[in-house]
Amino acid sequence: RITVRIPEDILEEIDNFLKTGKYSSRSEVIRHAIWEYVKNYRKEGYEL
Repeated sequence: RITVRIPEDILEEIDNFLKTGKYSSRSEVIRHAIWEYVKNYRKEGYEL
């Protein structure tokens, strides 16, 4: 578990994702976004 401060404008965008019904929580949106970032990073040939 970690604590992250996220600017209000980004939280508003996250909340917009929640309104679509695809995600059940802000945490779920953030986990998905981070996982997509990692996959794209690896696709570019970088190792973590």
